[in-house]
Amino acid sequence: MLALMATLWLAALTLGTAAFSDRPLLCLVAAALVAAGVGVLTRGGGLLARRRAREG
Repeated sequence: MLALMATLWLAALTLGTAAFSDRPLLCLVAAALVAAGVGVLTRGGGLLARRRAREG
């Protein structure tokens, strides 16, 4: 859960910075990276699912 929260916090920071930089391409790339990161953490076989399965 901590990894997911850290990823979301970093996402908000990155998107906020990109939004104020007047570079829409940078904002889109940052959004894509965040979506991929959250997807890896939350998908069925992802990092959090494997950890939850180990803990029972």
